[in-house]
Amino acid sequence: MARQQGERPTGTYLYRGATTYSVELESGKQLYLNTGLKEGTTTETPQLEVEKHGESVESQWSTADTIPTGDVQIQGSYGMVNGIEPWDANGGSGSLSGSDEGGADTSVPDLYGNTPDKWAEWDGCAPFAGAQILMYHEGISVSDIEQREEMADRLHVLMETDPDGWTGYRMPRKGITRYPTSEVEHDYTGHDELWLSKKMFRNEIDAERPFMLNIPSNKGVKGDEKSYTGHTVVVHGYYESDNGFDVIHYNSWNTNEHRMQFGNWPINTWGRGSSTNNTPPNHIL
Repeated sequence: MARQQGERPTGTYLYRGATTYSVELESGKQLYLNTGLKEGTTTETPQLEVEKHGESVESQWSTADTIPTGDVQIQGSYGMVNGIEPWDANGGSGSLSGSDEGGADTSVPDLYGNTPDKWAEWDGCAPFAGAQILMYHEGISVSDIEQREEMADRLHVLMETDPDGWTGYRMPRKGITRYPTSEVEHDYTGHDELWLSKKMFRNEIDAERPFMLNIPSNKGVKGDEKSYTGHTVVVHGYYESDNGFDVIHYNSWNTNEHRMQFGNWPINTWGRGSSTNNTPPNHIL
């Protein structure tokens, strides 16, 4: 093409922006490869302009989030109930740990509170979980030992939990609903959720309603590799990203926050929520 126009190419190709290329000629001109036209060379590369609509591009960049350095972070949807406390009812030390003793010759109502119970030391995971949720709604700290023990003891009786700490199907709901209104500020209604969905988890957490999740068996809890078999946990958050849907919970075995993938449980797993029948206290946001 260059020789047809009486020119000799130097062998140097020039990039002229976007998809435009030319070849440098010995005469100092350039020949555009897509059009065959010649013109003088320039040392400047044409700049592409961004078409602006409304707010300027510069302004948009100035208000954009800063891209983090280091490892790439996956963004996701996050929900958390603020204010609910963990309870290590399995032992440990500190204000959020421990539970009253068992094996005593006591009876209702004398055993309510921080006194030895007539059953085993372990009140049961369902009564512990239920107590955590009621304490959250009532504005009671887990560090209030007397009140937390009374709530767990009452729920042990109302849920008809056996002496070894096992609670029957649907009994946690009945225990929550039966809780005496004279002992709390709010009336409570328990309900079972047999068809678990991510939408249900989002709705409950976003409405500031932590709930119990009863897991007949489970393998592999994301983050700590614990395995649940016949255990009830308190769900108080979720994190949804490209990597999946994390269920954030406390398990009453320690004060750590745990995670597991949604659906990492058998089909007969069910959720158990509670709602108040009157105005919640102000600490619920």
